[in-house]
Amino acid sequence: MDPNILTQLSLNILKAFGTRNSSFVFSPVSILLSLASQNLTEKYIPGISNIQETALKFSTQKTDSYRLDWQYQLNEFRVREMSNGLKNLKFLKMNIKDNLLLSCDDLLARYTINEDIEVLELPLSEEPEKFVAFIPRSNGNISELIENLTTSKFQDLLYKLSSEFVNFEIPIFKIKSNLQYPVPNIFQFEIPDKTEEEVMRDPGFIKRPCETIPIHLYLNRPFLFSVIVEKDPILMGVFNGF
Repeated sequence: MDPNILTQLSLNILKAFGTRNSSFVFSPVSILLSLASQNLTEKYIPGISNIQETALKFSTQKTDSYRLDWQYQLNEFRVREMSNGLKNLKFLKMNIKDNLLLSCDDLLARYTINEDIEVLELPLSEEPEKFVAFIPRSNGNISELIENLTTSKFQDLLYKLSSEFVNFEIPIFKIKSNLQYPVPNIFQFEIPDKTEEEVMRDPGFIKRPCETIPIHLYLNRPFLFSVIVEKDPILMGVFNGF
């Protein structure tokens, strides 16, 4: 399956739609299915084959809402201010000792960084789904990130992700957006304040010596996020605090 199909479609929509003044989310799967049914795929994702195969693969995917459920419990909270001045947002994180234990066994965060972007991947309860956040580095902004992000760069960043000990904090939020480009798409996404399973899942035994000094990553500035299944983005959105 060619992961470039949904990636290119998602990035085309992001660049055409812009970052707006409020957070938004959409389902590229739903849009792909609509375009395929109307024979419009060539217009929005030209030159890519296997469109129908990809649409069929995700035809049973729920395409109107998504409630994120972490694979491991995140149970600590902190009130932070976003870099754009929005105050008193509630952020979610994992207890640092649990984080270290899971990270030592390659079961939690994967991370990579380049000159423009930091990328954080976390496992979700519905394997093989992953939550992935693309965060501009301190000298960048979300508009530049989206403008410079290509299909090959997106996939290359996913390829370069590696297991790391990351002390992360993620805002709790809920988005419902109604996009009309390229076809109408109403979608709702939620990061809740707790996981479905209250008991920490057993990560097993530590198999290797591990890094004990964490990378600190606070998603307190506007960022791009996605839920990924085997390199395919099944949803995409931007969170800016509003």
